[in-house]
Amino acid sequence: MASLGRLSRISVCARRTFSTTSVVRSSVNKATLVGYVGADPEITTFDNDRSVVRYTLATTETSKDKAGDYIQNTQWHKVISWNPQTNEYMMDRLRKGAMVYVEGKIQYGEYTAKDGTNKNKTEINQSKIQILSPGKHTGEPREHEED
Repeated sequence: MASLGRLSRISVCARRTFSTTSVVRSSVNKATLVGYVGADPEITTFDNDRSVVRYTLATTETSKDKAGDYIQNTQWHKVISWNPQTNEYMMDRLRKGAMVYVEGKIQYGEYTAKDGTNKNKTEINQSKIQILSPGKHTGEPREHEED
């Protein structure tokens, strides 16, 4: 009987360690996408020598409708990267049509359009990219200027 009491105390300790209150305090903001690059990436360099690379990524799901016909639903995602080494890699190798694996976090923001109206934006702030298949290119790395 002594061993059963010891086991029940261990399980009580385990329940306390993994209680729901510790889970509630943390959260996760992670997006994982596999899709096709919609256009060659664009780089913007700022006065403080920081740069951001922007590109669009299409993900497509295929399903059947009630009639049994296949339908495709394509979502377009705006992806940004602030990592200097990754940005250089992407500008050299990433092309329209490339299939990529992307990890990042979802960011929401606002901006003022040229006509003065406030707009909402949703972006994936990329933390990891892997090129799964090349896009349309001539075989030569694309050059980009560094200021």
